[in-house]
Amino acid sequence: MRSKYLTVVVLLLPLLLNAKAKSGAAPSMGSSKQRPPKEYKLMNVGRLWTVVSNFGEYGDPNSQLPTFDWPGGTGVYYLWEGRLWIGAMVQGTPLVS
Repeated sequence: MRSKYLTVVVLLLPLLLNAKAKSGAAPSMGSSKQRPPKEYKLMNVGRLWTVVSNFGEYGDPNSQLPTFDWPGGTGVYYLWEGRLWIGAMVQGTPLVS
């Protein structure tokens, strides 16, 4: 089971990194404390279509955008919503995003 999750993370990590690289440099927030607007980027290369967001989410929980749509463009979704979580043990304490 653990190897399945590791495989999914390894396969999705390049997709997330590619979306970040294509979106360009992050806008400067300046001194304001406002968060940037939520954005989704469509990834429709090949037969698997999905969206990734700028806040660690893949798939669209509102189902308005492709969410692991396979074959692409059919409207058959294989995921409701996924999120990227990062965790580590720091001096015996688990820290998770």
